[in-house]
Amino acid sequence: MNGPSIYFIGILIGIALGIAYLFITLLCKVFPCYRNKTLKSFFWLINIIAVGGIILTRGKLDVFPFQGLLSQITILWFMGQLIGLFMLPFYHGIKRVYLRNLLKENDAIDLSRRKFIQGAAVSLPIISFGLSGYGTFLGGEKVEFLEHDILIKNLDVQNDGLKIGQISDAHIGLFFSVEKLSQILELLYKKGADVVVITGDLIDDVKMIDALIEVLNGYISKFRYGIYFSWGNHEYFRNFPKLETAFQHSEVKVLRNKNTLLINSKKPVYLLGIDYPWSETANEQIVKSKEMLDLALLGVTENSTKILLSHHPVVIDYAYEKNIDLTLTGHTHGGQVAIGRQPLLPVRYKYMRGMYQKEQMYGYVSTGAGSWFPFRLGCPAEISLFTLKVLSDS
Repeated sequence: MNGPSIYFIGILIGIALGIAYLFITLLCKVFPCYRNKTLKSFFWLINIIAVGGIILTRGKLDVFPFQGLLSQITILWFMGQLIGLFMLPFYHGIKRVYLRNLLKENDAIDLSRRKFIQGAAVSLPIISFGLSGYGTFLGGEKVEFLEHDILIKNLDVQNDGLKIGQISDAHIGLFFSVEKLSQILELLYKKGADVVVITGDLIDDVKMIDALIEVLNGYISKFRYGIYFSWGNHEYFRNFPKLETAFQHSEVKVLRNKNTLLINSKKPVYLLGIDYPWSETANEQIVKSKEMLDLALLGVTENSTKILLSHHPVVIDYAYEKNIDLTLTGHTHGGQVAIGRQPLLPVRYKYMRGMYQKEQMYGYVSTGAGSWFPFRLGCPAEISLFTLKVLSDS
């Protein structure tokens, strides 16, 4: 599959045009100055051009370096309207309160009213498209480095201080380069990671696979226990057989419904990994995740420390049931748009972002190092370093 399907593109265009219609309709009601026919014609002309940008991003311009920029400009335009749509009720409320208070004051009502409405009408698109520009071009540019201490009761004292670096959802392609991944691996190396785990959606542009494997192979020896990988859904969206073959010929260890003994000690450390749970419904995904985790647990001793890699966080509840000490996931991107860690976009998961805990078991959902949809606001990209520590009985 080369890029999003025609059905997905059609739905995306429908949503984009629906947002545009609601935005201009409500904008004209709140601010009559936007009812100008020439202005509205210009607005719809830009929307039609932007729709063309959506169509052309369906793998048609992969060979051209400007495709990424074209996608970003298109997203900036439509997200600016969406942000403006959310802001309009707020502006309308302020306008009504201001004018109500103004009527109780002096004779300069007309002039004051005109200046207020003109200023508000101009400021709304400036703010909404300004925020959209930030989210599109800067919101995901910086990748935050997060550190977490994980207290584990069943951890062998000789494994105290084991450091696990997690990378998830890099989506190497238009908006995330192999060079950027190399910088992240270098940072994890300098921070003392003993092992690096990659929890899916690593690559979108299959043409970059050789360069990607070269970088990963070059860094494996720098981490005491190497680099491990579990599949995400986007690897399947692309040329999965080619990606699978490339990883099979690499030094990266792929964990697909299986486990590996990471450290052989009195209380050994196991890494487990499961595949992406392809299913028609959420309940079926849960069932499939359980089946895959059961396979991955075969041969794992009871008195061990167990670290699970899963792209989808749907497995976290079952991981708790199976006494998995730490489950590392991604997939959600944290919602990508949030206020106070609360996602604003309609996509929702039970485990959305950050650390979750049940008794002494942990589930973590990474916001991702990159994204296929280049827009982040209030939800920065991240990589994480987890330090395992012995939980004493005292």
